[in-house]
Amino acid sequence: MRAGRSSNQSGVADTRSTNEDYVAAFLDFLRAERGLSNVTLDCYRQQLAVLVSRAEKAGLSLALIETPMIDRWAKQDVLAGSAPRTVALRLTVWRGLFRWMLARHIVDANPALPVIRPKTPRRLPKALSVEQACTLSDFRRDGATPWLEARDVAIVELLYGCGLRVGELTGLDLRASKASLGWIDFDAGVVIVRGKGSAWRSVPVHELVERAVKAWMKLRPDFRQEQDAMFVTLSGARMGRAAVRSMVNTRAQRASVGVPVHPHMLRHTFASHLLQSCEDLRSVQALLGHELLGSTQVYTHLDFAHLTRVYESSHPLAGGPREAGNERALPGMPGQLTSANAEPQAPH
Repeated sequence: MRAGRSSNQSGVADTRSTNEDYVAAFLDFLRAERGLSNVTLDCYRQQLAVLVSRAEKAGLSLALIETPMIDRWAKQDVLAGSAPRTVALRLTVWRGLFRWMLARHIVDANPALPVIRPKTPRRLPKALSVEQACTLSDFRRDGATPWLEARDVAIVELLYGCGLRVGELTGLDLRASKASLGWIDFDAGVVIVRGKGSAWRSVPVHELVERAVKAWMKLRPDFRQEQDAMFVTLSGARMGRAAVRSMVNTRAQRASVGVPVHPHMLRHTFASHLLQSCEDLRSVQALLGHELLGSTQVYTHLDFAHLTRVYESSHPLAGGPREAGNERALPGMPGQLTSANAEPQAPH
């Protein structure tokens, strides 16, 4: 169905209803067919609401929007001070909607496709140093409620030791079932989770992680409302993302890590430390559950940035410390720099 311009109030209402129907059907498709998470769907919903609002002001159905309009809106956003990354994300979401509409013959072409997205600088993920990660992992809070402390220790160990996303961690159950989004198979020594795109993966569980989780399970209170949830709150409800984020950051402050820490930062740290040790991109890609290798390659640049800082602060030729009569060189540094930057960065 194609809706055109309308000059009366009921016509505008019909256009709004049609546009919202398009968006609702597209989001249902993303949820059912693409398996996108609720967080990603909320992001899509926000950007699509902007598109619907602008189409509504123009009195247009989404089916009648043309490329010059989208190009003008994108340029207006940039001039109004919107971050290039925000505008680029918005255009990506709009392209996805029109691609979906094109596949269903609602439009004849994708009007967002020709619009050039603003260039966005590549942001390297922030990761903790090995010393900082160990400080957080080893921290124990004196005087804390034993079961809460055991829970928080287990959460930190799983996030850093297995590289789980926060949504994967909060979805863990005590035991496997048809409805489970994840669980730990102690016999096999793996944690099994359903990640982005409803893709399942298994990640090895280190002995220290297993020990922390088992210690938590022994102390975990028996809450009736959430008998299956691995991690619960004081009230007995399954822990949510916000609760985990707050706990991790507070714990990092108490441990004097020195920087703000969030759960995804521990995932970045997991990947970065693995690559510093093995440099096996494909294996790390599988452990992280990345669909594209380019999403994993960004950690090679993170590692390279770390090595560059070490070089600049330590190597005499780079202005680092120099002892009289004993010019220091970093063993193997040239080879490390080459291997860490061996593959070009690919887009996500």
